[in-house]
Formats: sequence, structure tokens, C-alpha cells
Amino acid sequence: MEGLEDYPTQYLSVEDAPEDIAHWIIEKLENPALVATESRHWLEANFSWEAKLTPLLSYLGESHE
Repeated sequence: MEGLEDYPTQYLSVEDAPEDIAHWIIEKLENPALVATESRHWLEANFSWEAKLTPLLSYLGESHE
């Protein structure tokens, strides 16, 4: 997750034990992809071309349309 500043921790899961990893995978397969969808929306809002270039346009004095 290096390089993704302020990434919401509720979207992360870190496990060491193989049993815990297997449980996490099974849980994700059995439940809707809500967390993945929310994570994708966050990434698009913060790391899309538009999200990254809009501040640059304000520095250049151009309006964003």
C-alpha cells in the first residue's frame, strides 16, 4: 500500500496464518463485492487522471470542464 496516501484502512486485511487467509478469502467469495466497489470508487476519486490533473489546471490558470 506504499504510495497510496490516506487509503482507508477498512479496505485492508493483513493476515499471517494460512487459516486466517483462507477464512478471509472464503468470506470475500461468499459476500457481495461491496468493499471492492467502495475501494475502487475511492481509488478513482483520488488517483484518476481527472483527480490528479485538476489541481495542476488550477496552477496553470485554466478552468476544468
